[in-house]
Amino acid sequence: MGEELTADPGTWSGNPTSFGYQWRRCDTGSPLSCADIAGATDSAYTAVADDVGHKLEVRVTATNAGGDSDPADSAPTDAVLPAPPVNESPPTISGFPQEGEILTADPGQWSNAPTDYAYQWFSCDPVTFDCPDIAGATDQDYVIEIADVGRYIGVEVIATNTGGDSDPADSDLTDLVLPAAPVNLTSPRISGTAQAGQVLSVSKGTWSGSPTGYSYQWYTCDNALNFCNFIPAATGASYRISPADIGRRLIATVVATNAGGDSFEEPSNPTDSVVAAPPPRPPPPALPTIQLAPTISGNARQGQTLMAAPGTWSNSPTAYEYQWERCTSAGTACANIAGASAGAYRLTAADVGRRLVVAVVAVNAGGHSAPAVSTPTSIVAGPTCHVPRVVGLTLTRAKARIRARHCTVGRITRRASSRAKKGRVLWQRPKAGRTLPNHGKVNLGVGKGRR
Repeated sequence: MGEELTADPGTWSGNPTSFGYQWRRCDTGSPLSCADIAGATDSAYTAVADDVGHKLEVRVTATNAGGDSDPADSAPTDAVLPAPPVNESPPTISGFPQEGEILTADPGQWSNAPTDYAYQWFSCDPVTFDCPDIAGATDQDYVIEIADVGRYIGVEVIATNTGGDSDPADSDLTDLVLPAAPVNLTSPRISGTAQAGQVLSVSKGTWSGSPTGYSYQWYTCDNALNFCNFIPAATGASYRISPADIGRRLIATVVATNAGGDSFEEPSNPTDSVVAAPPPRPPPPALPTIQLAPTISGNARQGQTLMAAPGTWSNSPTAYEYQWERCTSAGTACANIAGASAGAYRLTAADVGRRLVVAVVAVNAGGHSAPAVSTPTSIVAGPTCHVPRVVGLTLTRAKARIRARHCTVGRITRRASSRAKKGRVLWQRPKAGRTLPNHGKVNLGVGKGRR
């Protein structure tokens, strides 16, 4: 239909000077039954809608000066096909543009009685509007995929009849495709102690769909979890338990949100039954305060042990902590002695010529006091020289023994002696057993033989 047919008059004798034409419409039976088409008397004829499904022939009459010939009929054409469909109103799409939803194409309105439709879905970039076909999306329905999120969707339709395929017709584009609303993957969980006054927290859980926000609602339930009531204003990720919740169990629900909308409400694990808070503890006592300063007793001499008395304190201390400090000989610039944190301290060589103090901290249930410091000791003396017996020893051994007793070797006098006593101590001053100050001198007489 719509195509132009042209008649060739054939070959005639008698030198025709003109030809007459009559186009005829025939049925498809056998034998043919044909009828003239009104007005179709030119050598060319354009098939019209009434011709669809019929065969056409042309009847030609040749004329010369002798008159008109008998008519001659052409062979009939094949049955006339309709024109391919032409779109009259574009295709449309129904359905919500969101991941996982189904879109359905309506092919629109077409002329020329289409017998079938072909569909091709496509998606468009929102910036460049490049619109590639979606591979395999050739059904009337299309399930939106995650790759379509943030793009526009359209459908192209081609209508077909026995006359062939139409030109493609495109629908309008959908709105931008939204992601699917979040779906819970792991449930929220409550942490904290189910006790009045305590604060519970609920985690978000994990979700698909890249949520951009979360909302919360806390509920109070009976112990069997058969009946739950929402708690007004309890819409945060944490909840301070009320005395009204005692004897009940609590749950929280989470709703996740993205551009595709809100998820279903997902409940957390339930708490244990809420218990009452314990009675408040009595306030702690006041910290100890010093009344009489700590004191130090003992002999301030190397090797001796000093003892600390903690002093007198208010508010009933239950323990004391000590720290010994080494000061200058003037009792200033005191510094902690490493490891010296007991009530007793044994003086060492490092303390000689220095004064010591002790700092005491008193402890009770309220905590630790400020430190209280004793008055300094006297200047620490070196160890006492206890004169050993060295008569009869060689000079070398005598010197070592004297020095081991914190004494020094004084004047050495050589005296004549028997050969056996040469090099040995003949006498000592002072005698053994005497006590001298630190590094006191012991004078010796040493045999030199020759007698």
